[in-house]
Amino acid sequence: MPEFITLADGSLAVKGRNLVHGRLWTEDNPYTHESNAKDGNKIIPSAYCEFPSGGTAMFSFRTDRTMGNVHGGTAGKVINPTIWLYYYKTTDTLATGSWTQAKHVNTLKQVEDGRWYATVEIPNSFSYCNFRFNTYSDGTQIQRAKVWDLSMTYGDELLPYSPAPEDEEVN
Repeated sequence: MPEFITLADGSLAVKGRNLVHGRLWTEDNPYTHESNAKDGNKIIPSAYCEFPSGGTAMFSFRTDRTMGNVHGGTAGKVINPTIWLYYYKTTDTLATGSWTQAKHVNTLKQVEDGRWYATVEIPNSFSYCNFRFNTYSDGTQIQRAKVWDLSMTYGDELLPYSPAPEDEEVN
């Protein structure tokens, strides 16, 4: 029997339910980011969250790189990559990439099993988000990173990774 948590608006949600929909990026099939741009950012394709309500959430993922908490901008230095959340109000704005609010996740920590995580606040006024991955280069060196096991769950507890139920393959 699943456990439930109460969200900020008083509604209930399944504790530990991964809110990330879309393509299931796995260790065997990671998203590979590659850029030599000074601020090489790209939305992770086909991965987004749908929020029934705002509130505190735990965001986690795996990568083959050491993550940073400092946005390098266009300084032209090779530093550790960062990750951002882009918030949207409607599926139309999500589909076109017309985000309303960007949040640099600058509180990342890593646990023994290798996952990177941060507690984030989901604004009540947004129903969706997706993920922007940044690498930083001097403009000549290609920076590569692989990302997989994206997870967003309500609450401030880091739970074991599991895919969103709708991303499970049905045999």
